[in-house]
Amino acid sequence: MSHHLKVLVDAGILHREKRGTWAYFSLVPGALDILADLITAPTR
Repeated sequence: MSHHLKVLVDAGILHREKRGTWAYFSLVPGALDILADLITAPTR
């Protein structure tokens, strides 16, 4: 699980905030919109 979260953070989809020994993850604003555009864009 932590590997996959790290990949998403590195890709700019998630933001990680570390508080002590805990890490809190949140979506980067606009990241899902960009992904949706990439997925639904017609291929050429």
